[in-house]
Order: sequence, then structure tokens, then C-alpha cells
Amino acid sequence: MHATVCIVPGTLDDVRGQSRLLAEQSAEVAVWDGYPLDVDWAMYEGMEQAGVLSVLLAVVDGEFAGFSIGSIVRHPHHEMTVMLNSAIGVAPAYRASTACADLIRETEAVAREGGCDAVIWSSPAGSPLAAIVQHRGYRAAETSYVRDI
Repeated sequence: MHATVCIVPGTLDDVRGQSRLLAEQSAEVAVWDGYPLDVDWAMYEGMEQAGVLSVLLAVVDGEFAGFSIGSIVRHPHHEMTVMLNSAIGVAPAYRASTACADLIRETEAVAREGGCDAVIWSSPAGSPLAAIVQHRGYRAAETSYVRDI
């Protein structure tokens, strides 16, 4: 029998309560070696108060399984509104479920309802998320280059 995945609106407090999953997800992508996870909750709270933040939770058989955090903003260089996803994570125990795909699908629905023209996901090259979104029809649009200074 397959697990039942429900995607529900959440709050920052819901995600804040999942500090272990946040840390695991951050360690997995680890593009910021040497910089410990330090979520700027005040920034997220400001976005929440401004009404531009989207927090979605994946719940599997009543248990927290994952989250997606994004913001609806006007693109700074193009005449378009976008959903910028800043974080998505699914607990290892639920990765065989549809939780990730369901979070992506519901993020897209929230973006459409919010008048967005596109959804933008950031992911390290070659990561599982990169493969998932490409499989869902997303294309690579930009590449970021990082050098510590």
C-alpha cells in the first residue's frame, strides 16, 4: 500500500520546528562549504508579513515529510512575476513517496494563483532536485558562479 501524501499550507513555525530536516537538507546540497546553516527567520517573517511568502508542507500518513518555501516577486529585470523557491526538502524516509513531486506541483499551483509567469528552482548541478525538475519540463536558465572573497 502506498503512503498517502497531503500537501497543506504551512507557517514558518512549522518549518522552524523541523530544524533537523533543514540541517540535513543543507548538508546534502552543501554548496556553501565553510558556512554553517543560519536561516534568517526575520527575513522570512518580513516576507510572510508582506504576503509574498509561500510555505507548503508535505504530510504522509499524519507525519511531517517535507516542505517547500518560496516567495512571489516581480522579476528585477523582466516584466514578469515569479515564484522563487528558496528551499525544498523531503525527509529521507519519504523520498520514495510522491512528496517531492507533490510539493513541486502544489508550489506551481500557488504560483499560478498568485499571478506568476514562472517558477524558479535553485539547485546544485547534478542534484536529485535538478533531475526531478528537468524531468518535469523545467529548463536550465542561468548558472551561478561562486568564489569566496
